[in-house]
Parts: sequence; C-alpha cells; structure tokens
Amino acid sequence: MREAILGHLARIGTDNLDRALFSTTQAQGEPMDRSAVFRVLTEACRRCEIDTTRISTHSLRKTFVGRIYKASNHDLIATQQIVGHTSPATTARYLETDSAQLDALMLSIAA
Repeated sequence: MREAILGHLARIGTDNLDRALFSTTQAQGEPMDRSAVFRVLTEACRRCEIDTTRISTHSLRKTFVGRIYKASNHDLIATQQIVGHTSPATTARYLETDSAQLDALMLSIAA
C-alpha cells in the first residue's frame, strides 16, 4: 500500500505525505468533499455504462467491508479493526445476509 501511495503522489507531482491523496483542482491539495467524491464516482460509472441509481460512496464502503469480512474468513473483530469501527455491532450492520443464506445455514446444521 505504501508503494502505491508513493507512486500516486509522484504522479500528482508531490512527495508531501501530508497532502490529500485525492483532491480536485479547485481544492488545491485539500481533501475532496463528499459532493466531489460522489460526482467523480458517478461520472466514472457513467463512462463505464454502470447504472448509477444504486451507487454511492456508502455502497462502496459496504462492499469493501463485505469483502474484508469474507477475506478474513468471517472474522468480525479483524474486519472491525481494519475498517476502523469502534464496535463490532457497527461492522455487523454493514454486512448483508439474505434469507437464502440463512436457510442454507439452518439446513446445513439440521443435516
């Protein structure tokens, strides 16, 4: 990750580790605000012909949390620590479980 960040900083023409990694021209090195991030995200989706009606920065965070959870072999505490939540209950709210998954779990226990 450190190499990727340093590479990104080099591409944007700075080695200042205190500078925001993602900024707009108008922000002049300050962090992007939520609105700017959302505009960049929806524009990228539009260019890739991805439906933007269900895309948000929060949906990306939920996806990230879900992927970390699966990669950690369903370790809720490790996931909580990686994503920076103060409580495992907060992390659990990010994880979606559908009824088919619950049914399969119950059937596997009953067998």
